[in-house]
Amino acid sequence: MEHDAHWLLLAPSGAEHGDCCLSATLRDYGRLGLFAMRNGELPDGRHVLPDGWMAESTRPSAANPGYGQLWWLGEGGGYGARGIFGQALWINPGEDLVIVTLSAWPEATSSEFVRHRAAFFSAVTTALGER
Repeated sequence: MEHDAHWLLLAPSGAEHGDCCLSATLRDYGRLGLFAMRNGELPDGRHVLPDGWMAESTRPSAANPGYGQLWWLGEGGGYGARGIFGQALWINPGEDLVIVTLSAWPEATSSEFVRHRAAFFSAVTTALGER
């Protein structure tokens, strides 16, 4: 990461939220996406995740076939993370693609904006597949 990130704590000097509240720069979220897409390999070639961890974390869970272990799962092997007010990280290893969006939606979540974001991700993925 190029910059310090911030993670909301459950209490002062307490544990981090496990399901939300990481604040980072656009470029650092992109680096996180590249790290995930490369199965935990750092730019210098070192592997820092156990073998198979990314494959396991992007496998559908028993409780929700659209969710793995901290990743939302999409079509074609894509997966990503979603934040409040429109932030998103989308990773499609088959297309060697990472998309990061930082947003300021007027409300925390919006089915209309979610559809627009999904259409954008789909259009970029489709355009890459046609090259």
